[in-house]
Amino acid sequence: MRAWAQIDLGAYRENLARLRRAVGPAVGVMAVVKADAYGHGAVRIAAEALDAGCSMVGVGDLSEAIELRDRGVTGPILLMGALLPGDEEEALARGVQVTIQSRSDLARAAQAARRLGIRAAVHLKVDTGMHRLGATPGEAVMLAAAPEVAGIFTHFSSTTLLDDNFTASQLAVFRMVLDRATARPRIVHAANSAAAFRYPAARFDMVRSGGALYGIDPGALRSSGVSLTPVLSLRTRVASVRTIEPGESVGYNQRWRAARRTRLALLPIGYHDGYPHRLSNRGRVLIGGREAPVVGAVTMDYTIVDVTDLPPVDEGATATLFGRDGEAELRVEDLARQIGTVPYEITSRLGRRVRRVVVRAAGEAAA
Repeated sequence: MRAWAQIDLGAYRENLARLRRAVGPAVGVMAVVKADAYGHGAVRIAAEALDAGCSMVGVGDLSEAIELRDRGVTGPILLMGALLPGDEEEALARGVQVTIQSRSDLARAAQAARRLGIRAAVHLKVDTGMHRLGATPGEAVMLAAAPEVAGIFTHFSSTTLLDDNFTASQLAVFRMVLDRATARPRIVHAANSAAAFRYPAARFDMVRSGGALYGIDPGALRSSGVSLTPVLSLRTRVASVRTIEPGESVGYNQRWRAARRTRLALLPIGYHDGYPHRLSNRGRVLIGGREAPVVGAVTMDYTIVDVTDLPPVDEGATATLFGRDGEAELRVEDLARQIGTVPYEITSRLGRRVRRVVVRAAGEAAA
């Protein structure tokens, strides 16, 4: 294999168990699997989550829901994103619950359901201050009592910040909508991964978790004492090893020059595969449990690392871009901080050449 992402389903279940212990047995869990489960493989993760007892899975758009249905996922699915005009009938025909954010959304969903001879099951999203999706609080009060509204929810802006002082304001707005509505929908949900652990008052009937189940700290969890196990490790193999002399350069535009006699290992993974170009001359990888710095530019197909200070490295040796190698570990959160992005951007951009290898625990292949 050129490069592979190891997906540990045992770690996924461990993280789900941690979340359940935190929120308690009366609170359901929606497993968020949008963006191909943040790069982990939506079909496999959705099936695992539902088998482990999650209440439903959440997707970002209709195409993701259709893929799950076409690949045999039969459990409850919520389309959390915007319901685009014309998509209502196909979504409902596939048994997908949809999100509405206006009276016109509700009317279109109800009309589509009548054409199908079924009753629509929709979730009403309330904009409590993020100003991205959702009905205004006043409109939400009016819509919440509609018989098609099976759920009502909001989304928090700032729960990953240590000094978050905005979630309380959003939660107050959401509670006001619930209090003023003449009927309360069956499922109320607000908490994302960080809020599920940090804000007990936001748990309601169900929490929505993506990052935490993948073992990725969305921010503020480790400092709050929450320990998560990363599900995904990114690895490749050394394609070749060569030695260059002092003064010789590496890669495009001579962006790195050797100050000493240097051994270089060529890794067949590049930015097309999802390893960020911004880690040029900045990244680190693990080989044999030891760190090797990235030298020169990360190119479309290749990355070069300096292995001079490591024990002899052979062709075919495993290199870990992020994940654990023996006692050493590189976390995707650390890579993200290094280049000023979020860890989900890295995992969700892993390319088609990166094969997903599923295990139940380190070294144990899953069916």
